[in-house]
Amino acid sequence: METINRDSGKKIPNVPDMALINLAIVSPNQQQYSETFIEFHKSKLPAKILFLYGGYLPVASEDKKLHYSLNRLNRLKKRLWRFILPNSLDPQEKAVYTYLVSNNVQAVLAEYGMTGAALQKVCKAAKLPLLVHFHGYDATNRLVVNPLRSSYLSMFSYASAVFVVSKHMKKVVADLGCPDEKMVLNTYGPSDIYFKVEPDYSRRAFLAIGRFVEKKAPDNTIKAFYQVVQKYPGTKLHMVGAGPLLDTCVELAASLGISEAIQFHGVQSPDKIAALMQEVTAFVQHSVTASDGDSEGTPVAVLESAAAALPVVATLHAGIPDVILDGKTGYLCAEHDIDAMAGNMMKILENPTVAKNMGELSRQRIREHFTLEKHISRIYSSIEEAVKNSKPIY
Repeated sequence: METINRDSGKKIPNVPDMALINLAIVSPNQQQYSETFIEFHKSKLPAKILFLYGGYLPVASEDKKLHYSLNRLNRLKKRLWRFILPNSLDPQEKAVYTYLVSNNVQAVLAEYGMTGAALQKVCKAAKLPLLVHFHGYDATNRLVVNPLRSSYLSMFSYASAVFVVSKHMKKVVADLGCPDEKMVLNTYGPSDIYFKVEPDYSRRAFLAIGRFVEKKAPDNTIKAFYQVVQKYPGTKLHMVGAGPLLDTCVELAASLGISEAIQFHGVQSPDKIAALMQEVTAFVQHSVTASDGDSEGTPVAVLESAAAALPVVATLHAGIPDVILDGKTGYLCAEHDIDAMAGNMMKILENPTVAKNMGELSRQRIREHFTLEKHISRIYSSIEEAVKNSKPIY
């Protein structure tokens, strides 16, 4: 695989198997349908990947060599250890340390800030470079961030690189104390499958993709769509995803009398999503800052839709304006401005030629600035640099 240096843009030659870096990727979840970016890290990085999971401090690995039981006794040991010997590794940390050392791991990529905070003591003990990738709520959700502020500070001090996915997130993480020189702005990239989509701009249909949670505000999307249907009967809305607000949204659609106009598809595969994209005019998402402060990084669905040449109707939220140019590749409105979003959706329906031009320009913009190759290459070059400058204990 050829990669591109994050600073110079210079291509890095293919990496021979014998020279592959032993990279541990650590994530709270083994597999989460909404975390496609982590799956890309696992499958696309030109390294020998060892994947650990099961909480911020992992308890298991995909190769089955790490298995730490968080039973009642071990939880008690962990609490006592931290009280008696706070500066030494507790039993769970020792298990992770042993796994990393025995597998000659050369660098650790922590998915989410909380994971990086939990791993820093282990990485310090093994003298391993730690790279931390923030994604969204790990930088913005007050319930998550506030208890970890001091841990984040020490993590920033030790980490070799800290990845952020939007300009907004870069500012937020800087406010948490991360030095600017350690941050790498690294927006996600969509799968190549979406560049093959050919939308039908003559259809009166919209697509929404995302978890049914507060920061995605699917209820606001439905309320805006209700206004569209009043003016343009027969318009359809396809909603893909699952989550705690799904039932509420189904009930909202029924109470507004538009159940027949909205199809709830549940969780779908990329192939199915790409097929749906060919049956709609535009993508819609009303992202907002949640009551606990939680906000988006840069929504992957926005990047995928733009790559599919769909104009995007969304909000001026987090990393969305980094990708979507208001009035050029889509329409953006203020958070919670349902009337404005409805108006923007109507503009799309009323001007199919404009929608097509927006979509084509959006696809071109993704190809030039937000490819998956660029995303992976920035991570790899940072890992390579960190390994080159490290001196692990083995």
